[in-house]
Amino acid sequence: MIQDFDLVSQVVKEAVVSQLDHQSLNDTIDNPTAENIAVWIWHRLASALPQLTELTLWETRKACVVLKKGDPLARTG
Repeated sequence: MIQDFDLVSQVVKEAVVSQLDHQSLNDTIDNPTAENIAVWIWHRLASALPQLTELTLWETRKACVVLKKGDPLARTG
């Protein structure tokens, strides 16, 4: 599904970046591993972006977490 990049950018900025930028992740996310951060982000984006099917969070150049719609941890309700 195609989504306007400006809308996606705005939603990500409001729901994720504004909450985490220049903050201690420990103050916002319990046990902020890459996996838990990806789940936290997913839950903030899923309702505003119902077409969201996959989220990739890069931890290093070679290591990432991929969360897909349908994964047990991606369930929002």
